[in-house]
Formats: sequence, structure tokens, C-alpha cells
Amino acid sequence: MADESDNGSFKSLELEGDVERKWWKTWGLVILSWLCMIIAPLIFSIGTMIILQTIGLSEDMTYQIIGVLAYVLMFFIVIAFLYIGGRLDSFWKLFDVPPLKKTLVLVIFVSVIDLLLVIAYTIGYDFIAGPPENKELFYDPGSANNLLILALLFTVMSIGAPLVEEIFFRGYILDSLRRIHSDAVAIIASGLLFGIMHNPYFLFYGDLYTVGVASIGGFLYAWLRIRTGSLWPSIACHFLWNTTIFVLMFA
Repeated sequence: MADESDNGSFKSLELEGDVERKWWKTWGLVILSWLCMIIAPLIFSIGTMIILQTIGLSEDMTYQIIGVLAYVLMFFIVIAFLYIGGRLDSFWKLFDVPPLKKTLVLVIFVSVIDLLLVIAYTIGYDFIAGPPENKELFYDPGSANNLLILALLFTVMSIGAPLVEEIFFRGYILDSLRRIHSDAVAIIASGLLFGIMHNPYFLFYGDLYTVGVASIGGFLYAWLRIRTGSLWPSIACHFLWNTTIFVLMFA
């Protein structure tokens, strides 16, 4: 009897060890991939900026070209981590098209809730910390009339960001965390990482507004991804949000 008891205790400890190792491995890869998605494009952008500036392109044109190329780089980073985790084959199932009617209703619902929560957050932020700082979009105001620059900006905001960020946060990170946590924890953690990525330097100059707004979207898009089992609905919501901002900026 003692031997059986000891054997059971050993197996229990071994199982706990496996769970702990899985937890550390999962979070290690998530944080490493998240850091790569911030640092690699930054290093790439600096090198590319030097090259493009030497051939006489304007700063605004340079930044938009870099933005497009950075999302291409980020896409391959995501693919690399999916391959490392042995999940590349199963990942593509997330691009299955869900039922259209149900998806349309959920996309509208999430988009409306996102807008209402952002309005409430903006009012609260304005009351506590004051209005968020307005940042100039272009160095040269005339760039707002340059169709090529606008087309590149649209590509970054409405194509690159929805596709690559949804694949990374609602695909790779969300599903990675769901393997070791509940859906609620995975939604919150992936949403916060999504928000912080939109302003990873907020600790140095205290701008929490962008982090908060992006996190709200991150929570909602993660819930939508789980609810539908597909990336397309969250991509659609992300596209609608960013495209609306683009239109409002230049309307």
C-alpha cells in the first residue's frame, strides 16, 4: 500500500512539474514574441530610414513606406513563432469563414460597444488626467494632400494593422494563453499586451490614453474571436475602427 501511495504522489508531483514547465514555456514564448514585434520593427525602421533619406524622400513618405514594410516583417515574425510552437498547420483553421448572419450581428454589436466604451473612457480620462495630447500626423501639412502618402497610410492603418495584429494577438497570443489559463484570463492578458504595444513607452511619459483605448478593443476582439472561432470577425472590427479614424482625419 505504501508503495502505491508513494507512486501516486510521485506521479502527482511529476504532473505538477509538467504543468509548471508548460506555463513558463508558454509565457516565455509569448513575451519573447511580443518583444520581437516591438524591437525588430524598430531596428528595421532605423536602418530603412537612413537608406530612404539618402535617396531624397520626404520624412512623411519615408515613414509611411517604413510602416508598410514593418508590418510585412511583423507578419513573418508571427509565422516564425507559430512554426516554433508547432501550430502553423492548425493555425490556418482560424481563417475558416463563420456563419455570415451571426458574424454580421456580432461585428456590429462589438463595434458599437467598442465605440461606447471608448467614449466613456475618453470622458473619464479627460476628467482625471486632462485631454489627451494631440499629435501631428505629418511633418509637412502638405502631405495630407499627397495621394501616394495617403494610400500608404491607409495600407498601414486599414490593411496591415487589422491583418497582422489580429493574427498575432487574437491568433497566436490568445490561443497560447488559453492553453494554460481560462478564457477570461487569456482575453484580459492578450488585450493588455495589445494595448501596451500601441504605446510601449507609456511608463516614461505617462500617456495611458492610447494604451487604454487599444486595450478596450483588444478585450472585445478577443471575446469575438473566441465566440466565432474565426479571425475574420475581429479583423473586420479592427478594419472598421481604423478606417473610420482614417476617414475622420481627412474628411
